[in-house]
Amino acid sequence: MQTVARQNAEEADIVAIANAGNDFAFRLLRQLRSPSSVCISPASISVALQMTMNGAGGDTLSEMRTTLGVADIPIDRLNRVNADVWPRLAESSDDFQLRVANAIFIDSSVPFEQAFLDMNAMYYGAELQSLEFKNPAAVVDINDWANKATNGKIPKIVDDLQGQMLLCNAIYFNAKWVSEFEEDGTRDRPFTSLDGSKRTVHMMYRMGTVPYVETPEVQAIRMAYKGGKSSMVVVLPKGEIGPVLERLDAKSWQDLCGSLKPALGHINLPKFTTRFEGDLKPALQSMGMNRPFEVTADFRAIYKLDPIFINRVIHKTFIDVAEKGTEAAAVTAVEMKVGSAPMEPERPFQFNADRPFLYAIVDDETGLILFLGTFMGP
Repeated sequence: MQTVARQNAEEADIVAIANAGNDFAFRLLRQLRSPSSVCISPASISVALQMTMNGAGGDTLSEMRTTLGVADIPIDRLNRVNADVWPRLAESSDDFQLRVANAIFIDSSVPFEQAFLDMNAMYYGAELQSLEFKNPAAVVDINDWANKATNGKIPKIVDDLQGQMLLCNAIYFNAKWVSEFEEDGTRDRPFTSLDGSKRTVHMMYRMGTVPYVETPEVQAIRMAYKGGKSSMVVVLPKGEIGPVLERLDAKSWQDLCGSLKPALGHINLPKFTTRFEGDLKPALQSMGMNRPFEVTADFRAIYKLDPIFINRVIHKTFIDVAEKGTEAAAVTAVEMKVGSAPMEPERPFQFNADRPFLYAIVDDETGLILFLGTFMGP
């Protein structure tokens, strides 16, 4: 990520924006849920759209802010928090990596507003690349950027270019568990899918003390990654996953995470790899973000000579959960188009994730959800 204008953000602003991001995460996941596993990076999506918001005005800006849950947070404060927080979260070591990159690719034939480009360079470290979009080499260059930014896990973000600008965010995460699962403890075990059918998964196992809570509806655990900065929270419904997902929002998530207490237990968790890709336009429209996709959108701060609007919001993710740790990556591309000390229970708890569950990779400092997904089976 390029050097950004580092500014010390107020703690209250960081908390407010993290809560807004988490609430957006659950609302978006509800729109995208399906019988298949889904994984998104709400943080990546939010950052890409927040960069775009720097060029929005009127109802266009209002709908984007409401959908992202930041209607009460001024854009300048949002920019300052992003400029302060993301460089702090990024880290690279043998046991923990979190890399974030932003880029804006523009068609060299279109005179976009320099002030908009400069603002995103200042606050988001957005690298600017001017390309000939009609030349097939432009697609190659954009995909090369995505491939490098995600350590090869997302080698392609676009198949073609339909507009004249791409605002991109990439997040790469790779971390080892503080307490790893023993590889020789992984066994083939049955997993009950949403339709009741049984499938076989590679079930990892370990026994240990982790933050744990049990309610009438769910069991939940938090498993820490090395480096002390992030963790995975796994929520295992006692019944169907749908009603649990319907009730989750920033407040209930915060309450659930706050109620986790150290406890000794037997943990069974599938070893899995999930990929997701799609255009988020229909989901964002269902959440109330309509005007930005219309030819009447107000993005005059990006381009003044003709109407300009969001054509697609392309999102791709990868996650691999294994005995030693987790590797995850995401790229979001907003395409603009010119148009015309623990107390242990008496008995160890049993956490057996042999049915659909929800998981989140969380930054422990801010509480921000970096990756969020459902595992519905192999």
